[in-house]
Amino acid sequence: MNMITLTNRENQFLIYGVIFLLIFGIIQFIFLPVLEKRNLLKDQVKIEATSLEEIIELQKIQSKSSNKNARQDNIFKALDKKNTHFSFINALASRTNVKDNVVYMQPSSKDSDDSNYVISQVKIKIGSAYLKELIDFIALVETSDRGVAITSLSISKTGKDKKLVDAIIETETMILIESVNGKIE
Repeated sequence: MNMITLTNRENQFLIYGVIFLLIFGIIQFIFLPVLEKRNLLKDQVKIEATSLEEIIELQKIQSKSSNKNARQDNIFKALDKKNTHFSFINALASRTNVKDNVVYMQPSSKDSDDSNYVISQVKIKIGSAYLKELIDFIALVETSDRGVAITSLSISKTGKDKKLVDAIIETETMILIESVNGKIE
């Protein structure tokens, strides 16, 4: 066998080369993959934290929405058969002295195909009323806890001095559909 003999200087280069390759291998195949994995995990944690914040925000919105729906359901359940949307609007008109100026009140309703509610509407024509009385009536309708909303409002001045107003107001609310045995669902 023929052995290769190396000089001292060549041995040092060879040792330094092997050490360099070992360090390079450790860095390339152990240290860098660990750093990449660590950075990847940091990025995933950031993404998950952002997603969690969005989920929490959506839960808050959903909670507010369900609380609002529960409040509305309680309002609808509190209504009885005798106290209809029409009679409620009529009572408000009496409270604000608009009742004497009501030309007509026309009730109607629309069934909703995809829900348990009926939309009850009342169209009111008011003739020659004072603006303050009309504003008081509108404020009572809009601020009532019965879920009544004004969907259309038309006002015009009338009278000799134009101090009176005529108005056509359309209001609506949703009423829970009653079951066959008379109980509110």
